[in-house]
Amino acid sequence: MGQNQLITMTNKETKRFNIINNLRANKIDGSEAAKQLGLSVRQTKRLKAKVKLLGIKGIIHGNRGKTSHNKIDAKILEKTKEHLQKTYHDFNPLLVQEHLRDDHKIQLSKETVRQIMIGEKLWLPKKKTNVKKHFWRERKDNYGEMEQFDGSYHNWFESRNETVVGLEQCLLLSVDDATGKITEGVFEYNEGVIPVFKFWKGYF
Repeated sequence: MGQNQLITMTNKETKRFNIINNLRANKIDGSEAAKQLGLSVRQTKRLKAKVKLLGIKGIIHGNRGKTSHNKIDAKILEKTKEHLQKTYHDFNPLLVQEHLRDDHKIQLSKETVRQIMIGEKLWLPKKKTNVKKHFWRERKDNYGEMEQFDGSYHNWFESRNETVVGLEQCLLLSVDDATGKITEGVFEYNEGVIPVFKFWKGYF
C-alpha cells in the first residue's frame, strides 16, 4: 500500500470544498451553492461531479506544482531588462517588442514586455475606467417556465394595409425563454393595456 499523499489547499479551495460538501449533503441547493462560489449553476454542477469523482483533488487547480508555460527564462529576462534600461527606456511596449524580436531575436508578447516595463518603472499602466457590467442570467430549463414579451413598432406592411391598421403597426410578440421559440404574435395599433390584455387572453 502506498504512502498517504499530503494535500495542501488554499483558503479559497477549502471554502469551495466545504460549499460543495454542503451541496452534496443537500444542506443548500444548486442556486445557493453557485451564488456562494461565484459560479454559474452549470459550472457548479460540473465542480460537484468532479469532487464526487476525485474527492478533494477535484477542487485543487490542475496546474498546481507545474511550471507555467508563460514563465520567461531568467537569462532572457535579464537581457530584456538590460536592453530596456540602455536603449528602449522611452519606447512604448509595442515598439520595444518589435525591436527585441527583429534586433535581438528575443520573442516576447506585447503584454509580457509591458509587464516587464511596468516592473522596471519604465511604463505606467493605464487606469481602468469603470465599465458597467451586464450580468446575463441562464435560460430556463424547461419549455413554458417563462415567456418573454415585447412590442415593436414598425411599418410592417410597407403601407400596403394602412386603411386597416395605419402606417405604423405594433407587433406584440411572446417568446419561450427556454427554447427561444415564438409562441404568439399579433399586430395591434399599440401596446396599451387593452391590446396587451387581448393578446394574453388569446394566448391562454
